[in-house]
Amino acid sequence: HSLFVLIILLIIRAFRKQSAMYIEKIQSQRQDLKESERQLYKLAYYDSLTGLPSRGYFIEKLQQSLERADRQRRRVGVIFIDFDSFKAINDTAGHMVGDLVLQQIAQRLIKRIGEKGTLARFGGDEFLVEIPDLETDEPIHAMINSIMDSLKKPAVIDAGEYHVSASIGIAVYPNDGETPDTLIKNADIAMYEAKGRGKNQAVFCTDDIKARTTMNHTLVNNLYWALDRDELQ
Repeated sequence: HSLFVLIILLIIRAFRKQSAMYIEKIQSQRQDLKESERQLYKLAYYDSLTGLPSRGYFIEKLQQSLERADRQRRRVGVIFIDFDSFKAINDTAGHMVGDLVLQQIAQRLIKRIGEKGTLARFGGDEFLVEIPDLETDEPIHAMINSIMDSLKKPAVIDAGEYHVSASIGIAVYPNDGETPDTLIKNADIAMYEAKGRGKNQAVFCTDDIKARTTMNHTLVNNLYWALDRDELQ
C-alpha cells in the first residue's frame, strides 16, 4: 500500500509540475498577445516618425467631437497645417534632416496645443488640429497665433538652421461641413487659399472659397472633355 501511495504522490507531483509549466506558457503567450495587440494599435493609430496620432485616430476622435457638438449645440474647429517650402529642406539637406526637422516641429506643436485640442500628422509635412466644444471662434484664433509663434525660431539640426513657416486653413463645424471628411477637405481648401495669398498665413474657409474651388474643378473637367472631344475653336 505504501508503494501505491508513493506512486500516486509521484504522479500528482509530476502533474502539478506539468500544469505549472502549461500555466506559465499560457501566461507568456497571453502577454505576447497583449504586446502584439499594443503594437498593432500603435501602428494603426500613431505615426512612427513623430509619435503623434495618425489620420485614422484623428478622424475617429473628430467624429466623436462632432456627435457631442451636435447634442450640445457647440462648434468644432479643424485646422489644416502645411509647412511652406518644406520640400526644399529635403532636396538640399536630405530626407533624414527633413525628418528631424519634422520631429522637432511636432514637439513644439505638442507643447503649444497640449490638451486644448488633438494634434495629428496627416501625412508628409501636413498636420491636423481639432478643437472641440467651441462656443466662439476665439480659441481657434488663439491656437493659430500660438502655432505661428512656435515657428518663428528655426529648427536647429547639427548646427544647421532651418526656417519653416506654415500655411494654415480652418474649417468650422457645422458651417463648413458636418462630417470629418468634409471638414478636413474644406480646411485643406482654405490652406491652399493661404498659399495662394503668399503663404505664412491662416485663412478661414468661406462660402466664396468653396464656390470658387468647385467652379475651378468644374472648369478643369469641362476643358479636359472639350480637348478630348476637339470642341475648342
